[in-house]
Amino acid sequence: MISSVLFDLDDLLSDTESLHCRAYQEVPGRRGIDLSDQLYHDDWVRRGLGIADCLPGRGLGLDPVALRKEKAVAYARLVEARCRPMPGRST
Repeated sequence: MISSVLFDLDDLLSDTESLHCRAYQEVPGRRGIDLSDQLYHDDWVRRGLGIADCLPGRGLGLDPVALRKEKAVAYARLVEARCRPMPGRST
């Protein structure tokens, strides 16, 4: 039985931000849309925006809700395959 849950919201325990970025790059990439690391960091990380904020200004005509669902699947796969503790942290 699970007795507690720990949230790592700032990449202190594991490097999940790079996995979020990669998942958001994969999903639009399947439609021929390039989402650069710089754009992700400027819009998502620095400004606190999301896919719903990013799409309309670029005239891409994609459904942000559908993209978020697809991104969640890609992110879960990446976490399973690549999520590791930050240096100096143990499992």
